[in-house]
Amino acid sequence: MDGEIPRDSSTTYVVDAVADFALRARNASEAETSCDACGKAIEGEPEGHGLYVWARGDEIRREEPALCADCATAIGLSALSLWSVEEEEG
Repeated sequence: MDGEIPRDSSTTYVVDAVADFALRARNASEAETSCDACGKAIEGEPEGHGLYVWARGDEIRREEPALCADCATAIGLSALSLWSVEEEEG
């Protein structure tokens, strides 16, 4: 261990300004994540994502908001049941 710098696993070393900005953005988004459907705070990674797509002029915009486990399951099952009903009706 002579000459080695002890490193704490929780310490982050930023390589450049772009990496610093990305790290700050990720940490800010993780701290403020809440479910788009019910508003409940989400700790850690979201269980799912919604999808909004809209057009403004010639530009098509897309957003994927975070969903908690309950809302992701409910929305997914609702979409699946509507899709199966449409297939049965032909």
